[in-house]
Amino acid sequence: GFRDLHHKRGMASALAGFARLALQLGAPARAITLAAAATVLYQATGARARERDVRTLEQTRDIAFQAIDAEQSQSQWTAGLRMTADEAVRYALTPGPVTRAGSS
Repeated sequence: GFRDLHHKRGMASALAGFARLALQLGAPARAITLAAAATVLYQATGARARERDVRTLEQTRDIAFQAIDAEQSQSQWTAGLRMTADEAVRYALTPGPVTRAGSS
């Protein structure tokens, strides 16, 4: 019902936030996986997903796709699409390798 729909939108929003953070921290592959998982959840909410949130997620995805090669991008995207919501949340909360641009 509505509670489940609201929950999915909230989870999608959180995953989208983690995708943006991963991109900012120099982990575009991780950002792509999280963006894919968020996309699946946004699609599950149908028209009730906020347009602004979806646009921001698409921007994150597009920037991340440009940061790594096409084959890896597609592989990461597919991995995110296949995750269950619970798997995606666990992935988002598990620290991944982080490389900071410009650090020595």
